[in-house]
Amino acid sequence: MELRRYLLLLRQRLVLVILTVLAGIAGGYLVTNNTPIYRAQTSIYVGSRQPANQSGTDIIQLDRIIATYAAMVKSSPVAQGALAASHAPRTPGQVIGETTSLVLPNTNLIAVSVADRDPAVAQSLANGVAASFIAQVQNLSASTGAGASSTPSVSVFQQAGLPGTALPTPLKRDLALGALFGLIVSVGVVFVVDYLDISIKSAEDLEHHSDLPVLGTIPLGRPGSTGPLPMTT
Repeated sequence: MELRRYLLLLRQRLVLVILTVLAGIAGGYLVTNNTPIYRAQTSIYVGSRQPANQSGTDIIQLDRIIATYAAMVKSSPVAQGALAASHAPRTPGQVIGETTSLVLPNTNLIAVSVADRDPAVAQSLANGVAASFIAQVQNLSASTGAGASSTPSVSVFQQAGLPGTALPTPLKRDLALGALFGLIVSVGVVFVVDYLDISIKSAEDLEHHSDLPVLGTIPLGRPGSTGPLPMTT
C-alpha cells in the first residue's frame, strides 16, 4: 500500500519531477568542458652506461633515477625550455598543467604527453618538453661534475606525432549524473511536501492518520451528476 501511495504521489507531481530532471541535465551540460582537447605523446629512453651484468642494487638505483626523471619533466625549467624550442603561445604554468609524465611498467621508457586545444601546439610542446628535459639532465650532470659512466643516458625514443582526434569528453557521464541528481532532488521534494501536508484527501489518509477503519463515505455530487453540489448558506 505504501509503495502504491508513493507512486501515486510521484504521478501527481510528474511535471515537477520532469522539470527537475531536465534542470539537472542542463546543469550537467553547463559544467562540462566541451572544448576539444588533443593529446600528443613522446617517449624518452633512460639507459644505464654500466655493463650489462648489473647487480640488483644497480637496477634499483636506475629505477629510482627513472622515477626521479619522470617527476622532473613537470618543472618550470623544462617548461621554459619547451616554450623556447616550440615558440608556442603558452605560459610555463600552462605547459606544466598540460604535461603528464609516466614511467611505463617494466621498461626504461618515460611517456611524456601534452594535452592542448590545438593539436599542432600539443605536438610541438610534447617534442619541446622532451628536448628541454634532455638538455636539463645534461646540464645538471655537467654542473655537478658527475662522470659519464655514472650518469644514465637519456634520449628521445619516439617523437610525438600530430594528434588526429580529440580526447573523449565526459559529456554523457555528466548528463547522466545531472539527470540522476535531478531525479533524487525531485523525489525528495515530493516526499517532503507530502509529509508536511496534514490535510485529509482520501479514506486511506483518514485511516492512516486516525488508525480507525472507515465505515462509509458521503459523495459530494448528486446521483448521476459529475460536478459538486452547489453551496448553500
